[in-house]
Amino acid sequence: MRIRKRVYDEFNPQITTQRNYHSEIKSIENGKILVINFDRIDDYSQYLINAVNKTNDKTVAIRIEYDKKDELKVKKIVEHILKNMKFK
Repeated sequence: MRIRKRVYDEFNPQITTQRNYHSEIKSIENGKILVINFDRIDDYSQYLINAVNKTNDKTVAIRIEYDKKDELKVKKIVEHILKNMKFK
């Protein structure tokens, strides 16, 4: 997960269609989640959520694209996803 985060972090400044980039790794009970958020140059933003379990044999990938005016709603949705994501 750290390598994936490093790749996103290093290549993001080269992407001229993105601004306000932020990434972090969160731990959950049975795995880790990489959360990336950035603004595009138009009026949209994106969340990229990549989760992997401890044994690295199950993954979940989520991409949420939203209008910047809906940012508060989307943050609540992302918080809900992060709070409730579990691997069996």
